[in-house]
Amino acid sequence: MYLVGVPCPGCGVTTAVVLAARGRFADSLAAQPFGFALFLAVAAAAAWALLATAMRRDLAADAGRLKRRAVCLPVAALLAAAWMYKLVAVLG
Repeated sequence: MYLVGVPCPGCGVTTAVVLAARGRFADSLAAQPFGFALFLAVAAAAAWALLATAMRRDLAADAGRLKRRAVCLPVAALLAAAWMYKLVAVLG
């Protein structure tokens, strides 16, 4: 940000994750939507891992069945949209 005057795509992600972890969801979403989504994804993954472990499922096999393109493209699109939001919020 200081070198080129433009926030990077991940600018505010850590702040947003910490805010969400503290229950300040609206503030988290306002700080960086991708960080809020990342918090939700990690929480969902933790719940999935606990449930799969309780059911004695193989987590590696379950994760291996995920289609990379089906995961990566929406994540990349969300990151790009969140970056545009951040650019508009900072540069106005």
